[in-house]
Amino acid sequence: MKRIIFGLLIVGLTSQMYAQEIALAEVEVVANYKYIQATNVEKIALPVKNLEAKVLEFKDDKGVLEYEDGVSYNVYFNNSDGKIIVSYDTTGKILKTTEHYKNVRLPLEVLRAIVSRFPNWTIVEDTYHVNYHCDKGITEKHYKIQLANADKTVDIKTDDKGNFM
Repeated sequence: MKRIIFGLLIVGLTSQMYAQEIALAEVEVVANYKYIQATNVEKIALPVKNLEAKVLEFKDDKGVLEYEDGVSYNVYFNNSDGKIIVSYDTTGKILKTTEHYKNVRLPLEVLRAIVSRFPNWTIVEDTYHVNYHCDKGITEKHYKIQLANADKTVDIKTDDKGNFM
């Protein structure tokens, strides 16, 4: 009798195991993962992140864009802080970008380099330039900064690590 009850108990439990359904989350294939990896910097200014997010969200769902050379098309993104010119291929993959931003927050390394080399100078304005290519990654990334001290001004150029060029 014990064997029959034990057997029925095992059959009853195993039938419940097969009845469970597992729902898998949807996976979105990202065509521009190289651009995401190249530009995904933790300490980057918020206006830069916002404009780059618009670049990644862009889709030509209506097919209204005309291809310049049959292979790619350019899209211009801009806001009050900067602009990005993006070249997409026919599948929506980012081929290259040219990015320019005005008066963004400078990285701490750049600020430290400026203070150590130019004490008592103030930052008047700055521009941040980035060029990306799908095969090469980021090909250029630098800051152009205008400094002032009394009636003198000087223009300097640094990379994102604070090295003067």
